[in-house]
Amino acid sequence: MALFTGIVIIVLSACLLYWQLKREHEKRNVILLFIFFMLLLFGLWIVFDWLIMQLWL
Repeated sequence: MALFTGIVIIVLSACLLYWQLKREHEKRNVILLFIFFMLLLFGLWIVFDWLIMQLWL
């Protein structure tokens, strides 16, 4: 379940981050960019944690 949750968070935040980066420079929201980037890192952390738990424990 953690792997699925992590992948969903990664895909969703990557799509939203890409959408925000495609906007014109004046219309970009820095707060949203930060939130989407942090969500992307959080999803990667969940997937990495699941991988470590499956391989080492």
